[in-house]
Amino acid sequence: MKEVYINSVSFTITYQLYGFSTLHHDLILTKFLENVGGSLWTSLTDLFVYQRFLWESTGETFAYQNFYEGAPNNFPVKTCISMGSHLPLNNTRYWFNNECFYDHRYICERRRDTCKTV
Repeated sequence: MKEVYINSVSFTITYQLYGFSTLHHDLILTKFLENVGGSLWTSLTDLFVYQRFLWESTGETFAYQNFYEGAPNNFPVKTCISMGSHLPLNNTRYWFNNECFYDHRYICERRRDTCKTV
């Protein structure tokens, strides 16, 4: 499914956009995109604090990053971060900042506050 950023963020109360923070997770998603093509929204955004990118899923800043050279750029318009194929680059490995109204795939994870403990 493809959605604009805000729709993918508010998809359900139970799930949130996947916020990954390691090279290992980045490589898994890169492999996925190599197989399916296109781009994927991350939960990294500066929608909440201008020019301060935070994982929407956790509210944390990012320690690991894999931006394409020169990105993020073109503030204040491009505030949502995606990874994947961006023509004419056609490179699935890097992160790019985009305008949030583009349609991209997204991967969700279960929200921590909705998980039951036993």
